[in-house]
Parts: sequence; structure tokens; C-alpha cells
Amino acid sequence: MVKSATGKNILYIKGAPEIIFAMCKNTCGVSKQEIDAQLLAYQNQAMRTLGFAYQELGDKDATIENGKIVADKLTFLGIVAISDPVRLDVPDAVNEVIAAGIKVKIVTGDTPGTAKEIGRQIGLWNDATDTDRNIITGVEFSELSDAQLRDRVGDLKIIARARPMDKKRLVEALQTNNEVVAVTGDGTKDKIRIRAANQTDDEAYSSLTVSVNGKTAYRLKNTRFYNVIANIYTARNRTPD
Repeated sequence: MVKSATGKNILYIKGAPEIIFAMCKNTCGVSKQEIDAQLLAYQNQAMRTLGFAYQELGDKDATIENGKIVADKLTFLGIVAISDPVRLDVPDAVNEVIAAGIKVKIVTGDTPGTAKEIGRQIGLWNDATDTDRNIITGVEFSELSDAQLRDRVGDLKIIARARPMDKKRLVEALQTNNEVVAVTGDGTKDKIRIRAANQTDDEAYSSLTVSVNGKTAYRLKNTRFYNVIANIYTARNRTPD
């Protein structure tokens, strides 16, 4: 919330465009179909999107209650698309890791369309062989029972629109199936998920963890994906402490 030059209090919000758009009373003549078409075009280019809206607040206008936005006179401002290109070394690294018998999974807050296109670019997603069984949204993921998840987790390649605890549940499901799990994370929100993986280092910020027979782990400050290969080979040939 900010105070404008004229002294008015203005609430600005941002988030997933489809959610922000649905919250708006005034869409400035833009239809949901137009928004969906534009989002799909951006997602097919692996671009990440944010939607924006605002509301001029009166003295009695509600804004946030119980951690949720309840403002009911929002005006839609538009969409921003952000390009975050895949690093040039990632496709070769992913292919080499897969050839080594390691399953790669993407857990992201991006839309299914964006996540799938990123998967295509890095060589993880194959339109000819992959199906809906290989991708899931955070909402769908949360609706799976533990038994259903254990049955499907090996086939999952992408979790899109993931929520904070989805990565931790994914790790635990894989471990239940006797898989050894390494997790990458780029922020403090990933610390609990990284700690749940097969590793022992408590300092898990901005790191990659690699397990050795589920007992010993490395923590890498350089999280470039190509770095995974050398450290996995090292881990596989190292005698656990």
C-alpha cells in the first residue's frame, strides 16, 4: 500500500495473472479469453508472467484479512512477461545425468505451460512419449493420497504451480520408495526441503546436496547444473564415512 501524490491510499497487488485477473472488478475491457491467449503465447516461449492490479482505498475499504486480500474494487493493470533463458550448458548436463540413470524432476511455481517448455528446452520433456501422468500442478499434487503419490512419483517429471511444502513431500515420497534424493534450492524457503533430502549438512542455503548411499553428502555453493555431474561421479566412487 502506498500514498499517492494526491494523498490517497492505493493498494497494489501482483501475482499469478489468472488469479489477479479473477480478483478484479474492473478489467478495463480485457476479457478472460484474451488474457488466457496472451499467457499461453508467453508460456510457449518459457516466459514467466506476473499480473498487476490496484485499488484506490476509501476510509472504510477492507484490504487484507487473515493474510488474504479482500479488496473488492480492484482494477486490472496488465501482465509482465519475464524471460529467464536456460543456461547453455544445462541441456547437455541433463542428458548426461539421465544417461547415468538419475531421474530429474522440476518443481516450480511456474505455470504448466512455462514449466513444460523449459522441460523441452533442457531435454527433460518429450512430447512424443510424455503424458499427463508425467506432469502435475501443486493443487493436484496435494489431492493425491500418500499411496497414490508413491505409485506415481517415479513417473513425475514436473510439478508446476508448486506450493511451499510440495518439494518436501516429493522428497519424502521418493525416499519411501527407497530412492536416494538430492535437492537443489536457491533460497531460504528451500532449506526445509533440502534438509529432508539424503544429506547431513545443516547449512543448506543456496546449495545443491548430493548423497552417497544415503549417508554422506556434499553441499555445493556453485549450483550450476553441470556441476552436478562431477560431484555425483565423485559421490558414487567415494567410500561413505
